[in-house]
This record gives sequence, structure tokens and C-alpha cells, in this order.
Amino acid sequence: MRRILAILCLAALMAVGFSTFAIAADLVSEDERYFLRRDDCGGDADHLHLATRSGQDSEGCAYVAGVANEAGLGLSYDFPQEDGLTYVLDTAGTVRGTIATTDFFGLGATAGLLTVEVTVTGSHSGFNTATLVDEVYENVPMTGANPEFDFETDIDDALAGTEIGNLKVSVIIRGVQANQTIAMSGDSFIEFDHLVETP
Repeated sequence: MRRILAILCLAALMAVGFSTFAIAADLVSEDERYFLRRDDCGGDADHLHLATRSGQDSEGCAYVAGVANEAGLGLSYDFPQEDGLTYVLDTAGTVRGTIATTDFFGLGATAGLLTVEVTVTGSHSGFNTATLVDEVYENVPMTGANPEFDFETDIDDALAGTEIGNLKVSVIIRGVQANQTIAMSGDSFIEFDHLVETP
């Protein structure tokens, strides 16, 4: 009987030890960056995605612009994460990024009004969706150089300790404007804070 009690006490102490170790593990915050990438703009091998490495991207697809675009024929892009990685978000940090624009005529300038909608989502606990960013920039006057849209939002405290994966950046561009689209090749990206154990 004493041997059984001793074994049970030892098991309890080991469980407490492992639990204490897990709780006491030192966590540090790191930032991760994903670039908006596109392989073959308008071609048969077109492939919009997120990648941790930047590169020279295919961009500048033509589209119906002007008043028709404002009426609902907006540019809609979805950039999904494909590397299968998951992250424990640092709820003391932020999700931030830049959506840069370019004109597909290559003139380096444009004029008019532009509305940009940026949504960043991820999934957790199976198929539950978390919205990390939901920003709208309405009727931004465009004159001169191609504009960039910077965004930053706090990470929801409700996501503390939750692993997030399947990130997706969705961008919609609308407006009575001539020829704007997303500039990639390292210019458009998202960044977020996440927790990792110290080595």
C-alpha cells in the first residue's frame, strides 16, 4: 500500500513539474512578414498567394475602370497562406502592413478617387474564422505618385494562446479612377507579432 501511495505521489509531483515547466517556459515576441505575391497576372498560371520571401512579381492586369468600377465591378484579390505554418499571436502586439498601388500603364501617376478595403483573416480551433484586420479607406484623392495604404490594428485579446493558421489577405479596390492595381514585388505585405519559446 505504501509503495502504491509513493508511486501516486511521485506521479503527482512529476505532473506538477511538467505543468510548471510548461507554464514557466520563457516566451518572446517575434514578428513575421508575409508578402503579397502573384506569378502570372492574367495568364494561365496565375497564382495569388502569401509568401515569407519577396521576389519579382507579375502585376498590372487591366480591368474595367471608371464609373463602372465604382458601381460594383471592383478589383477583388485574395492572397492565401500556403505554407501550412501556424502562429500563437502575441495579443500585446499588432497586425500591420502596407497595400501599395501601381498603374498598369506604367506612368507612375494617376488622378481621381480610390477606395481600398483590406481584410486579414485566419482560422483556429478547426474551422473557426478570426478576423484580424477589417479596414476601409474611402474616397482617397489620388494625384501625383501612386499611393500606399498603411494599416495597423491591435490583436484581439480573445485569441491569447490560440494557434492561428490559413491566413488570407483580401483586397478590394474601387473608385472613379483610371488604372490602379496592387503593387507587389515586395511593396505590399502584412506583418504580425507572435510568441515563440526562447531557445
